[in-house]
Amino acid sequence: MADPEEDFLAARLEEDRRGMAQAVSELKNDYDIPQRLNASLRQHPWAWILGAALIGWLLSRLPTRRREVYIFKRDSEDKNPRKVRIVSTRGSKSDIGKDVWSFTQPILSTYLARELHKRIGRTRAMGRGNLWLGQSS
Repeated sequence: MADPEEDFLAARLEEDRRGMAQAVSELKNDYDIPQRLNASLRQHPWAWILGAALIGWLLSRLPTRRREVYIFKRDSEDKNPRKVRIVSTRGSKSDIGKDVWSFTQPILSTYLARELHKRIGRTRAMGRGNLWLGQSS
């Protein structure tokens, strides 16, 4: 025959284990970042779109890095090197990149706006928002 105190302790231990298992599962749900991100995207899609646009605009306003080239020359009579600073002139690779970007930017923005409109229309038609993270139904 089992001791009543042992039965009480076993029941108490089982109850504590269940409580800890429930607490762990709640913590897993609270810290499930992909699920929370997906839920946030579904609840507030325009806030995410505007935030992404604002961050993109701010990043586009960052100043570009100026490239400085130092050339060290030694003269036979002068032992100290002198610095020559060369600043890029018109027609360099950086200007060509700027020209290409100014040409492709409207095309790219039109394409992205069209794809975004398709996804929003498809999401609203289906009544679900899980297409935001690239998941298909």
